[in-house]
Amino acid sequence: MKLSRSLSVLLLALQGVVAILAPPPVTRQSNGRAFAKGDLHLVNCEPRNSEAGPLSIEWLSLVIYCENNTDCSDPNHVPAERDMCVKKASNVSGDYQRWENSEWQTCRFAERGPFSWVLVRLARLFPPTTEVGLGEDEDKRDYKAFNDDESPGAGPATHSCSKLFYLSPEPETAPA
Repeated sequence: MKLSRSLSVLLLALQGVVAILAPPPVTRQSNGRAFAKGDLHLVNCEPRNSEAGPLSIEWLSLVIYCENNTDCSDPNHVPAERDMCVKKASNVSGDYQRWENSEWQTCRFAERGPFSWVLVRLARLFPPTTEVGLGEDEDKRDYKAFNDDESPGAGPATHSCSKLFYLSPEPETAPA
């Protein structure tokens, strides 16, 4: 009986030590810079031509944030500079970022911070809206990645862009 009581006291003491040493629960607090709502789009852009010649000599691979997702489907929409992140720029025709390499990739937005994603190999072979990967912003919000239809989309005024993939935030769940 005395041994049993001693063990009980010891267990209670250990529980108290564990409670003191345990880290506090993690809460999500936005730094105010990240991606509040909306989707991120992975696009490839080729230079537009004018009567005077090409408006740019760079082929671009961009990550574009659109708070209003219909804006990213509008080829005439030019996102604010803070909503575009250049993943790759090249002077070689058609030299774009290799988006689907099954490794984590990151693009750092000047004002919003980093956004990271991973796509399965050969993701573009899947039909549009097929889930092909995942992503995460600086606030550790989770995103699902989907194949897009390669239709024209938003980008710099000097370029014509095609939407390849989009990442949508997972719905927030209430704490239990």
